[in-house]
Amino acid sequence: DISAGGLAVWYDKWTPGNNGNIIHIGWVDETEGGVVANAYYLYRQLNTSNDSLGTQRTVSTESNGSQLYGFMGIPCVARSGAIYYLVYHGASLDRWKRSIDAGANWTSLTTTGLSLGWAPGMTRLLPANSTDSDDMYLVKVEHGIGLTIWHYDYSANSWVKTTIDADVTADDQTAVRLDACTRLSDKHSFVAYTNN
Repeated sequence: DISAGGLAVWYDKWTPGNNGNIIHIGWVDETEGGVVANAYYLYRQLNTSNDSLGTQRTVSTESNGSQLYGFMGIPCVARSGAIYYLVYHGASLDRWKRSIDAGANWTSLTTTGLSLGWAPGMTRLLPANSTDSDDMYLVKVEHGIGLTIWHYDYSANSWVKTTIDADVTADDQTAVRLDACTRLSDKHSFVAYTNN
């Protein structure tokens, strides 16, 4: 019996310049359950050209299973073709990973300065529209701050935050509905959201 949660997907063709056929799947295996359980952040590819599943990969294993309901594994493909994966573990336990070999190996990157809090469903990853094709955007609703966008600079391995809308101040972050996408023609990002 497998208890899976925090499912997220990214399709190659959602990344500008990428004509691949892979759906990148991230999720959390919560099978162990319980307060001291492990949460296994997993990754797998689905090739839509032949409906075949790739090898299941473990991106990260985290403890503190008392809050498993809030965890999420979020994949996204940069314009460079590198796969990024946000291990959304809550509080200060988040991880930011990168793979350049179809998920076989993952390199840990910095989360210094990145403050995510809870409500993982209110988080979106996007390929950045910047000179470096390895840069990424992270859009997030932050309690007491508003709707924010974080720019991950790969060459500097650093995060910079900009507030998009400070009026998004719901006490319950889950009350805000959020989604985002990238326009393929010019790499511009769009965010749609409701406040309460």
